[in-house]
Amino acid sequence: MNVSTEAVAEFLSANGVDAELAPALLEHLRADETRRGQKTGDSRNIHDYLKELSTEDVFEDLSQSRSGMVSVFLNVVGDFNLSSGIRNHNWYNGECVWIVGKKKWDRRGAVGSHHYVDLRHADSEHMTALIERYRADGYTVVAAEITDDSVPLNTFSWPDKVITIYGEEGAGIPQTILDYCDHIVHIPGRGSVRSI
Repeated sequence: MNVSTEAVAEFLSANGVDAELAPALLEHLRADETRRGQKTGDSRNIHDYLKELSTEDVFEDLSQSRSGMVSVFLNVVGDFNLSSGIRNHNWYNGECVWIVGKKKWDRRGAVGSHHYVDLRHADSEHMTALIERYRADGYTVVAAEITDDSVPLNTFSWPDKVITIYGEEGAGIPQTILDYCDHIVHIPGRGSVRSI
């Protein structure tokens, strides 16, 4: 980190914070920078044991232990939640992610996790064929949506092979797609928003 103690002290003073905290703050920031691997040139948001591997090798390493989880994200109107969904899919090391609709999406929120996920694309008109393909391979089809018949996520018994469909912000999942699903689950919440 190429910043002087004086610069940090000046910044702190300008923001109403005791400038004498500058050396300790700078030491903490430098330690954090080292911990994240930036000193070694690798600032990727991946586990330390993977840092020595190339992006392609990380992908291959993860491919050896992927779960039977397939995520399908509708991207017809907007991509507000797509990056977060891909990051979550990566966290669980799922089999693959399908983006249905527009190919273009804002990758900033994925924070690089899309490099380690098997991303695939399908046009909207092929959605039912996509669902049927996985069902024929023994997958259970689950929609993440709030309906009168949906069950809370924490009470649902998740199968080993599952394809989960996520709708778009505002539009959700069309009824024609919900009709193809084996189950519909929702995340129980206490706030005022209908979805997360």
